[in-house]
Amino acid sequence: MELLLFLPLLLVGGLAFGGGSDHDDASDSDDATAEETGESQTGTTGADILLGGGGADLIDGLEGDDIISGEAGPDTLIGGAGNDILLGGAGDDVLSGGTGRDILIGGAGNDLLNGGFGADLLIGSSGSDTLMGGQGNDTLIGVEYDLIAEELAGVADEITEAVAGTSDSPAAGQLAARIAGAAQSGDVAERGPDLLEGGGGDDLLIGDDGDTMTGGAGTDMFGVVYKSGDDASLITDFDYHTETLTLVLDNPDAATIVIRADGPENSVVLVDGEVVVRLTGQSAADLSADPSSWLFLEPL
Repeated sequence: MELLLFLPLLLVGGLAFGGGSDHDDASDSDDATAEETGESQTGTTGADILLGGGGADLIDGLEGDDIISGEAGPDTLIGGAGNDILLGGAGDDVLSGGTGRDILIGGAGNDLLNGGFGADLLIGSSGSDTLMGGQGNDTLIGVEYDLIAEELAGVADEITEAVAGTSDSPAAGQLAARIAGAAQSGDVAERGPDLLEGGGGDDLLIGDDGDTMTGGAGTDMFGVVYKSGDDASLITDFDYHTETLTLVLDNPDAATIVIRADGPENSVVLVDGEVVVRLTGQSAADLSADPSSWLFLEPL
């Protein structure tokens, strides 16, 4: 998908992995109770690799460029200061990036992702997720994993290679497997509508199938991936004067686009007779005056 070709650069760019002993590794606990009830882990002021177990884990990376994986269970992962990578895994997880350029991947379950301060990348998965970019120029992606799996798998390989060069402990090997699995996780049939909130900054929000997107302060770009039969997405604060909307479709060259009023102040965009996206606070008359200035089509 042309809209997502930026992913490899975005994911890897800005991440710094130290060499030698710069990473502190925390292996999965062998204690059965910890696996069932969860465990609490705290990182250091350096770059940590922290792995949770099968329960409800609380993991705080503190400072440094940390990599944290919660695995199964409803986990709470906190990146803290630094450029962190947080993988929620299965369960209803809460991921907080903190300050820095962070990557948050929710995994299966109904997850809450908060990027915090910095230019962050937030990716939901199966379930009904809430993605909050916070301050900074963030990218929020709520589309099906199969649409970006190839890009994420390639990035996972690069991250895995970087991590493997920092440590020879079992934790690095376990983490490599989890990163690779995160790129493909999530049952599409169990996906629900997501909530994407960009917050402050110039954000990119990409949703599909009933997602609700709010860009917040700043000049934002919106993308809607649509397959025939999907539910319409909602953009609550689109401004056609300064912002853009890209529709990613099966056959954009043959698509018939219609902009229609949805009440006195709201509008809908239809593709071949199906409502693809609803825009609040924008009249159909204004949007129809020059749609080529704000509406773009890309192939799926």
